[in-house]
Amino acid sequence: MTHLHRYDCILVTGDIAFAGRQDEFETARKWIESLCEDLKVDIGSVLVTPGNHDVDRNVAGRDEILDIRSKIRAKQGEELQEILTRHIAEPNDRLFESIEVFSLMIREFERREQFESRQNSSRRSE
Repeated sequence: MTHLHRYDCILVTGDIAFAGRQDEFETARKWIESLCEDLKVDIGSVLVTPGNHDVDRNVAGRDEILDIRSKIRAKQGEELQEILTRHIAEPNDRLFESIEVFSLMIREFERREQFESRQNSSRRSE
């Protein structure tokens, strides 16, 4: 494929899955990798944000998750900022379980970019 432009990054603005299932993200991952190859963009330059279809609704509907979301919705101002900061700071926070499969796909891109970066560094030093 011939392109007239050089692309610095790829921005995926959510809904790369339909129901947040593993097989959907596997298909999306393959498509993103293919797109990167075609456009000659490093996989680490793919920026992805989850959409509502990237959420596993079975997980999001669990009572403990609904309870967390309800508590967040009840807050305003500084209290809201504090509770969100607390949830975001915790790496394994239950609030984010519904996008866990999405997050795993993104981490795979990051690991691959780190590996490729190390490989390129070692080649330059040889």
